[in-house]
Amino acid sequence: MNQSKLIRLNFKRTFMVVLALCFLASCATTDIQITPVDELTFFYNIYNSQHEDYLSMANNPNTSEEQKVIMRKKKPILDSLAVLIPAFDKSLTAGTNTPEQKQAIYDLLNSLGE
Repeated sequence: MNQSKLIRLNFKRTFMVVLALCFLASCATTDIQITPVDELTFFYNIYNSQHEDYLSMANNPNTSEEQKVIMRKKKPILDSLAVLIPAFDKSLTAGTNTPEQKQAIYDLLNSLGE
């Protein structure tokens, strides 16, 4: 995959993260309620998309220095999400989920778009 395609792919994925977060923010400001299962699906979808993006850059021998900087920023965030999202999933099943868990995931997802 050439560099311009990777840059466009990275832009599209970042745009989708921002768009999805805007959608959720709009749901929070209206009377529309998102179910915890829908929210969990959203978390997994964003994580999978960002992880796939990270892997595509990591496996590309022509990755630019700018992309490497992005990868170094993404790696610890993705590692944290890889722990927090399944923990949130388990807490939903057990009925012990907390707003703090959800907020921690949102904070990390927001930092992916920066």
